[in-house]
Amino acid sequence: MLGYFIEEAKFQLKEVKGNFIDYQLELEPEFGKIVHQKDYFSRSIVLGVYIRGRQGNVQVHDMYVRIKGKFEANIEESSEDLFDKLCKYNGLMNLLIIVRSFVATTTAQMGIHPVLIPMIDLTKVEVN
Repeated sequence: MLGYFIEEAKFQLKEVKGNFIDYQLELEPEFGKIVHQKDYFSRSIVLGVYIRGRQGNVQVHDMYVRIKGKFEANIEESSEDLFDKLCKYNGLMNLLIIVRSFVATTTAQMGIHPVLIPMIDLTKVEVN
């Protein structure tokens, strides 16, 4: 990963009683076109992460973070498929770890119980 930046972040949080909140997580990855340069491949990845929390029948947390990362690898010319797989799993996981830290830190600084996105095994999730 050459770098990243958070393009958008929205936090809508209602006051809650207690700490039990049932969260749902939705990931929306967008993969840029793979560019082949002289001796390396590069690509950008955008990851939208929706986090929705319910307490009973009431939605109390609605968060969205959109992050963009730039990835590059020195891989043989014939290994574009390998670079694609690396981006889809390792690249996405790198971005998700950054979003996880950002959400936990931001919610803690807002004075609420930190929201922790669970770790996900992306090899068991279909990534298009």
